[in-house]
Amino acid sequence: MAPSTITKPSPSVADIFSSPTAVIKIGEEGKEYIIHKALLAHYSEYFRAALEPSTFQKGITNTITLSDVDSGLFEPFIEWIYTQKVPDTKLCDYHPPKREKLARLYVLADRLLVPKLKEVIFNISLDHYQGRRCTPSYKTVSLAFNSLPDQDPYLQLLVDAQCRMWKGDDDASEAKLLE
Repeated sequence: MAPSTITKPSPSVADIFSSPTAVIKIGEEGKEYIIHKALLAHYSEYFRAALEPSTFQKGITNTITLSDVDSGLFEPFIEWIYTQKVPDTKLCDYHPPKREKLARLYVLADRLLVPKLKEVIFNISLDHYQGRRCTPSYKTVSLAFNSLPDQDPYLQLLVDAQCRMWKGDDDASEAKLLE
């Protein structure tokens, strides 16, 4: 079963562009992204709480630092909150890095409490793994296993796909990738 979705309507274009912005500093280098608070607050429970002036100092300054997040991962998140499209989702059987990036984006959505993005990624992955004879890499499954709650539906999907398609000869080549 896919994660639950947010039922409230998206902010209008006028609401978005008339709303104040927040500065999100990403990575060790502190790359700055200026994003409309209306979108951050609508889609992310984490940002909604963090940008609330009465709750956190971050809300007063409208600046949040996520030094352990890679900007190459945060940019697809920004694209999604503005367009509702996950970029580069053509998952092909012979391109595990795309599947891993999608899993990393799912983990970020879980961390930032963005259920709608999690649902979108889950559905993309479900379509991919159900209709093809491929498996998620051990690295992807390990990432999900180490980052998500045990009962997370995306983790269950990856583990099920891995178990369904597992072949003993996969272990040797995959083990090298985990090192």
